[in-house]
This record gives sequence, C-alpha cells and structure tokens, in this order.
Amino acid sequence: MDCLVCHDTTGSYKKFPLGAGHPTYQDKIVPKGSKNIWKAVDLSYVAQQVGTTSRQTCGACHFYGGGGNDLDSSMSDPSIFEDVHMDSGGLNFNCVTCHTTENHNVKGSRYTMVAKDTHGIDIPGRDDKSRATCESCHGSTPHPRTINNKINDHTDKVACQTCHIPTYARGGVPTKMWWDWSVAGRLSADGKPITIKNAQGHVTYSTKKGEFKWEENVIPEYAWYAGEIRYTQLDEKIDPNKPVAINTFSGNYNDPNARIWPFKVMRGKQPYDKGVDQLRTHLIKWKNERVLDQSTDYFTEL
Repeated sequence: MDCLVCHDTTGSYKKFPLGAGHPTYQDKIVPKGSKNIWKAVDLSYVAQQVGTTSRQTCGACHFYGGGGNDLDSSMSDPSIFEDVHMDSGGLNFNCVTCHTTENHNVKGSRYTMVAKDTHGIDIPGRDDKSRATCESCHGSTPHPRTINNKINDHTDKVACQTCHIPTYARGGVPTKMWWDWSVAGRLSADGKPITIKNAQGHVTYSTKKGEFKWEENVIPEYAWYAGEIRYTQLDEKIDPNKPVAINTFSGNYNDPNARIWPFKVMRGKQPYDKGVDQLRTHLIKWKNERVLDQSTDYFTEL
C-alpha cells in the first residue's frame, strides 16, 4: 500500500505483479523475449493528479480479493437493482460515503464489524464518526409505522442486510464459490500448464491453483452473529475428518448483541500437513521440507 493506491485519479497507477509492491520505473518486457511491454508509470503526472478516493481505487483491491469478486466489481457502476445507495443514476454514493475515515482509519472493517448498532442515527453532538452501519443513517426503526408496524419489531433480532440483500452476485458478475487445490498440477499433452476459462472469461481450472466454480444470484446462508469473528491460524491443529471452518463467529437468540445475518460461504479443498494436522497455503514446500504428491489424502474440505 502507498498513497497513490487510494488517491490516484488517472487510473494509470499500477503495481508490477513481481515488484514487491512497486510500480515499474522503466519499461519492462514481460515475459522476457516476448513483445509484451509493461509500461513504466509516469509518477510526476500521477502525483499532480491526486484526489479523493473513488469506487475504482477502493475496488482495485477489494473487488478482486482471493475469493474472486468477493466485493462485486459491478459495484463500480451499479444500477438501483444492485445497490440503492450506489446507483449511478440515483444517490451515487462512493465507498467513503459510509466507510468514513479519521486519520486514515477507515470505519467498517471486517475485523471490527458492528453486529448491532445501538448508537443509532448520528447527529451533531451525538456522533461516533462512523456511517458504516445501516442504523447510523436510518435508526433502529427505519420503516414508516403507518405502513407496517411489525417490521420495525424485527430489527432487534434481524439485521437489515438479511432482508435487503436477498441475493448477491446479481450484477452480471459471478462470485467464486469453490476452490479445489487437490486437482492442481495437471499438464497438457505436451507438458505445459493449463488454464481453462468459462464463457465469461473466468478461470475454472489452473495448473497452479486447481479448480474453481462460480455462481450468480446466490442466496446467502444465515446465522446468528454478535460481532466477533475468529480466524483459524496456520499453527492450529485441525480435524481433517470433517469440514474445517476457516472463519467462525458466535451468537444466538439469547445474546442481546446478536442478530440473524446473511453470509457468503465459500467452500473448497485446501492442502494440509498430515504429520501435524495443520493447514498449508501452498502445494510445494512443507514445514518439514517434504514435497507434496497429488494424493487427495493430503487435502481437507473447508
């Protein structure tokens, strides 16, 4: 990360994939011997065009996470059907309209989510400097009582998103739902790596990474959530005889801080070390320097 990642307004500031976070300072031929040229960034021009963040600068990282369109890239120019707030022809919100910042601390991080905002509508003198919850603008009784008084009673136990995000990946861009490392390593008849794409251009198989499945208009899965998420660490023991939950969270009906929330659940098969029952993030080198064979015994379902 650097200043220009967020504040470039030209769309020309790009990092070089193998540059350890740097852009190219001189034109590069990639791969060597080819005619493909990775142009150097005009840093003087970019520096003179800095400005506020945008959907494009936020999306450069967040639209294309490891899950593949984890945050839907169609949100760069959504319709009202996709998002009533960011609708380009309507309210036309940017990300920072709700994800407000203070000293570059962006509110609404997935690491510190607010499951139930009891603070309510932010007004002068009573402002927690965050718009990252529905309640911060709409309060805990957002529905006109003259229309349906019962709906407001549900906000105590049901998150706004549960009703207002009935499906996701509905902007014509699918989201990755399955990643199977266990089938990685296949080569073509002439011994070269394979890349297979679907009709939309999304990779469904890669020699290096395995198989992927994509879906659109997906109905979320629902669970009680009280605001705390726990992440499985690489040094933790797992039980490979059952699906391993990478992210876990707590909450139940009797928890006053919990509500029913919608979740995207991505599944797959991940390499793990059979000797110590710990997850691994790659296929080749292991803690004890063994080289993984392609036996599915070395993979556990997530």
